Order: sequence, then structure tokens, then C-alpha cells
Amino acid sequence: MARTVATNFTGANQFPYATAATDLFKKEDIQTLALAVDNHNHTAGLGLALAAGSIPNGTITSAMIADGTITTADLGANSTAQAYLSTSDGTTYTRTATNSAIALPGVNTINLTTAGGAVLIWATVYWNHSVVGGQAAFGVVLDGGAPSILATAQEPVANLWQYISYVYVWNPSAAAHTLAMAWDNQSTGTLSRGPWYSTLAAAELKR
Repeated sequence: MARTVATNFTGANQFPYATAATDLFKKEDIQTLALAVDNHNHTAGLGLALAAGSIPNGTITSAMIADGTITTADLGANSTAQAYLSTSDGTTYTRTATNSAIALPGVNTINLTTAGGAVLIWATVYWNHSVVGGQAAFGVVLDGGAPSILATAQEPVANLWQYISYVYVWNPSAAAHTLAMAWDNQSTGTLSRGPWYSTLAAAELKR
């Protein structure tokens, strides 16, 4: 006779089984096996532990994950967010035209492929105006469309260099997109964008 017991089930769920055709058959073997199958959940004593990657796609739900147990080590690169940054090219640019927003030169367009999540945009511009009270406007150009003005400022002292920063939340479709900065001189005189410190950044928060 060569009867033995399961090694991955313990306690009341540890069922015996025969390994030879001549071994004695007992109805209790089936009863204990049925109990083990009914209680089976891969925890200690209730079956083999699950190996990494052994669960088929689509079978994990939030109810199966204990809150607070997913760590950074479990996340793949760019799996929850992806970030982009473009900085100024070291050249000063000027505008004398008024009330006609266009793409801001000297800061590269950001090309991004989104997964359908919100995109958080930050922008900082180093600028001045040649006229006291000269008004400048800044914004974004999304997918090459019409510029959207998001922030305005006035020059307190002629030719005083200063910063302006603004943020925007964009909800594009899951596809390839482009993002650029925009500016507009809204007063008589010359609006300048300084050679340094102008930055465009975007971070997609994936769903």
C-alpha cells in the first residue's frame, strides 16, 4: 500500500490519496478532498501559493488587493504617469504685433502619446516689456490649434525682466498630441522673451 497525504493542504483540509491501484479506497478521502476544494484560495495550507505572472489577464479586481499594498517596486516605468520637459534655447525673442496670440518661439514643442489620462501642464516664461504698464499674455497651443491664453501680466517698470507661471489641465484622447507655449503682446511697445529660464513641462496622469 502507498497511501499518502497532500503537502499543500494542511489541518482539516489535508486530504489523503492513494498512489497505487491496490490501495484501499475510503469515502472519507473524497469528503476531505471536497472540503479542501471548497476552501481552496492559495493561502498557506489551502493550496500552492500563486507564482508571479500566473494569474490570467483580467482576473484581478480591486477587491482582491489589500489597500495600501501596491508599492513603487510593483509599478513599471511610465505605468501611472509620464513626464515631458522643454526649456528655452538661449535666444531672446521679441514681438511688436498686438492682440494676435501665436506659438512662443525658442521652447520646443512637446510631442506626447497619451493613454487617455489628464495631462497637467506647467509653464514659466522669463519676459519684459519696453513700456510701463505694457501688457503681455501667455498660454498654450494644443495640437496646433488656436492659442489659448491662460495668464496675463503688466510691466511695472520699463524693460524689467520678470517671470510668469501658469498651469492647465488638458484631457486629450488616447493618441499622439502636440503641446506648445503661446504669447501675445497686448500693448504698444516691444514684448521680449528672455534667453533663459522659460520652461514647458507636462505630466500625463494615466487611467
